[in-house]
Amino acid sequence: MRRSSSYHDTSWAELYKFGVKFAYPEKPDRYNIDDSVRFGEGVIIWPDVILDGNITIGKNSEIGKGAVIIGTIYIGNNVKIKDYIKITGEGYIGDNSEIGHDIHNPKIGTNCKIGDAVIIDSIISDNCEIGTRGHAVIERSFLGTGVKAKHSCGIRDAYIDYDVNISEFVTIANLAAGKKSRTKIGSRTMIGVAVRIMGGSEIGEECYIADGARVDGTLAPRTYFNPGRALKNTQFCARQSNCSWYLAGMYLVLKRAIGPKERISFHVKAFQKCWQDGDALKEWLKTPILHLGGRTPLEALQTDGEKNFDCILGECKCSKPEEKPAQK
Repeated sequence: MRRSSSYHDTSWAELYKFGVKFAYPEKPDRYNIDDSVRFGEGVIIWPDVILDGNITIGKNSEIGKGAVIIGTIYIGNNVKIKDYIKITGEGYIGDNSEIGHDIHNPKIGTNCKIGDAVIIDSIISDNCEIGTRGHAVIERSFLGTGVKAKHSCGIRDAYIDYDVNISEFVTIANLAAGKKSRTKIGSRTMIGVAVRIMGGSEIGEECYIADGARVDGTLAPRTYFNPGRALKNTQFCARQSNCSWYLAGMYLVLKRAIGPKERISFHVKAFQKCWQDGDALKEWLKTPILHLGGRTPLEALQTDGEKNFDCILGECKCSKPEEKPAQK
């Protein structure tokens, strides 16, 4: 049953009562809304929309011009569906997300931005950003919290853990020896530009894969992988273990290996030094320090490794008290 286009119809009066806002209330015939659709307060609906099925739209969400939503779909609060987007099947879109491409059977978490992205049979967790700067294709994959795939890329049959950054023109394939295989990528990994990852590969956490690399196999956690540099410089190996570090939201390529226990120790001390303030820690890591020769802690870590931890943390004799962060 459809809601009548008449202003005086009871169901339309109920929508006004709930605070639903129509962009062109003087043209009710431009809205096609099934009477089973449920709205939260403050929803904005632009003209030429079609809403049909067991649909729930949360508070202060916005349905763009010409959008079509058909099926059993839950849309959270403060969600924005852009103009002419088609969402069908069964699924959900979490609070504060923005959808800019058609999706069938959506499984989109909270605080996500979906731009020019074809998403097929995939789960997108909270705080992800997909296809906002290029065309992305995500098929039969799981993307963990905070995954960024903003640029043009193709991801098929992959399990990607949290806080992974996928650069431009990355291909994650699904074929290995002629058979489809699932790829696994560990948390806090950086995948450089134009990287090719073959089906069935397993990449550990905190890895850094350099631009243009081809991965076919297994990379241990915290590996810096750069076969291109190894080919040009025989003194380097393609894989350097414990030489990649995701620290305070920033990816480091280390010249000297730092083991996992030492990393934890440094992070705890640095976090305490910055009064357990994550933003202050990030700022301190990027601030030049006189007794480090004007280098930042990040630069010193990359060059010196753990041998210079005391100096970086200001626990050595050459440190100056005034360089320590002031307590808030």
